[in-house]
Amino acid sequence: MPLSPELEQRKHDLKGSLNGAIHEARRSARINYGVSLTLMVIALGCTVAAGVSGMLLDRGRWAGGLAVLPPLIAYVAISLKLQGKAQWHRRMEGQLRALKSRLKYELSEFPTADQIAAISKSQREMEESMREDWKKHLGFEWA
Repeated sequence: MPLSPELEQRKHDLKGSLNGAIHEARRSARINYGVSLTLMVIALGCTVAAGVSGMLLDRGRWAGGLAVLPPLIAYVAISLKLQGKAQWHRRMEGQLRALKSRLKYELSEFPTADQIAAISKSQREMEESMREDWKKHLGFEWA
């Protein structure tokens, strides 16, 4: 029995929603990881520049100024929890891909409304769980 137009539309909309969420999670993971990596490279560069300017160029003020930057950069990177956020987005992407796979390959040829609704419910529950995980582990703490 072929899918009704309404069920076909629901399946299509759910697939589009999953695709959009996957794209966003992948993009966010790349941004967080890229910023984290960039900050580490900048901190390392400042350390090298401080050493060179202090030892070879005899520029104590430059060396002192550059030597202060790596711990400040590290503090910012740790406070923002960029690496943890990148990993969170990767986990989110993986779970969304699993739901998409379930929608695409694990349903019968003519799925019921309940089967499509179950995948949508799984997505909602997973996103709620991931948001709670974010609040608990990755939210910005002032203390």
